[in-house]
Amino acid sequence: MPELDLGNDISNCASSVDLNADIGITPSTYDWYFNNVLVLADGGTTFTATQTGSYTVKVTILLNQTDCIHEDTINVTLSSVQTINPVSDYALCDPNGDGFENFDLSTKDSDVLAAAPPASYAISYHLTLANAEANMSPITTSIQNSSNPQVVYVRLEDTTGCLAYAPINLVVNPIPPLPTLMPFIVCDSDAVRDQTTALGLTSFDPTITNGDANLGVSYHASLVDASSGNNPLASNFSASSLQLFARIFNINTGCSNVTPIDVEVYNTPELYTEPIFLDACDPDHDGFASFNLETALPLVIANLTGLTASFYTSMTNAQTKTDPIPDPTNYTNTTTTEEVVYVRIEDDVSGCFGVRSFEIHTNLLLSETDLRPITFCDEDGDGMHTFDLDPVSDLIKNMLLGRTHHHLLRNPRRPK
Repeated sequence: MPELDLGNDISNCASSVDLNADIGITPSTYDWYFNNVLVLADGGTTFTATQTGSYTVKVTILLNQTDCIHEDTINVTLSSVQTINPVSDYALCDPNGDGFENFDLSTKDSDVLAAAPPASYAISYHLTLANAEANMSPITTSIQNSSNPQVVYVRLEDTTGCLAYAPINLVVNPIPPLPTLMPFIVCDSDAVRDQTTALGLTSFDPTITNGDANLGVSYHASLVDASSGNNPLASNFSASSLQLFARIFNINTGCSNVTPIDVEVYNTPELYTEPIFLDACDPDHDGFASFNLETALPLVIANLTGLTASFYTSMTNAQTKTDPIPDPTNYTNTTTTEEVVYVRIEDDVSGCFGVRSFEIHTNLLLSETDLRPITFCDEDGDGMHTFDLDPVSDLIKNMLLGRTHHHLLRNPRRPK
């Protein structure tokens, strides 16, 4: 059986609208109701609605001597004033911070039309809803807001006389504040220390925004690019010391401000990488001794001019400059026999630093030599073997490169 459907609810500016309930079956009777009151009995398949309200049709079909009744309801709104979707705020940025700006309302025409049903409209703007409804005192030039925000009203009228009104908020948004900045220090720790390196520009963001999550930053080579937002630099932009321009923008409002930033690139102190061992030659062999850690410095870096050395018991402390060893000229190891110590070499001007480790041993010959027995096979069974002690020396030296070792044969077996 065909479905009875009056369609979707109707809202328009017409003085009347025709409703169609035809289900294509005869004989059938059509009873029409307005706001649940019968207004037309057996009135036919169509009905002209002339008032705003709820319309119901009940269709009676005689099948096998039984009345089958189907019904549907539709809401009809007939009004010269229609509702449109909300119109977005008209927001401007406030460079001078006084809370006032000039608004050209005609620039909102496209947003107003996008909020209304498709049609040809005459658009006007008014300071009050009463003026918009009366079509009085339209705003025809740019206006300065009198409060922040300020509400104005748009009036739309199509060619049939259908009207719509909507409020529009005029909003003046502040621009981000400019921070007081010191030069940004970048350390060149590349394989080639030439005071040119990737700057890591995004690492400057927290300082520039003062941690404000509503602000973003882009970096530019010129004031013109920063002002327009064009040609932002990549974070890994590589350069020597230079001046850049930071564009600070509010991620919610889009308002922005520009500030110059100075970037200074310094070389990170370049440290030697060869293994370093300090040996205390502990006379009592108790596993503890006093060390002058500064004696390792000539093995760490060629020249300490303009640099400061400090010593630490962990890599983390050395990197964060936390809990340095108070007196590195008289340090007693805390781990028996051997211990790893970390030295931080920091540039006095830039703060750029390098960290490396070295080992301290209370008795290096005991802790780092390999004194295990050396065995050979006696192939002819005479109890004698010819020894080449150079490979044995290398085995005994283990990691002690560059040291001289003497070989002592105790109780050599004499031939009979």
